[in-house]
Amino acid sequence: MDEGPFGIDAQSRAGHHRLILTGELDLAASRELDAALRAACEQGARQIDLDLRGVTFIDSVGLSSLLAAREVCEQSGTEMGAIPNPALERIFEVTGLLDVLPWRDPS
Repeated sequence: MDEGPFGIDAQSRAGHHRLILTGELDLAASRELDAALRAACEQGARQIDLDLRGVTFIDSVGLSSLLAAREVCEQSGTEMGAIPNPALERIFEVTGLLDVLPWRDPS
């Protein structure tokens, strides 16, 4: 598995934003994710999906940043969803986030 540096590809269309995350979601990456998320909210996003399929590693700070993302979206009135990476499903299950985050189909 290629574990490269973190990256975000931000796509938007008609108020729907998709942040495609790749690499390791850790302390350094969480700051970048927060900035991208806030920028999308400031641009008037009605919906933001975090596409986690390209995430190769996630630590406790990365998990916390996903919870913070949900809170940022709630505060701005933006609907948030996450597209799961099946390889990381177990960590979401063990931490209880499988039942907390709003998951979406990758379509």
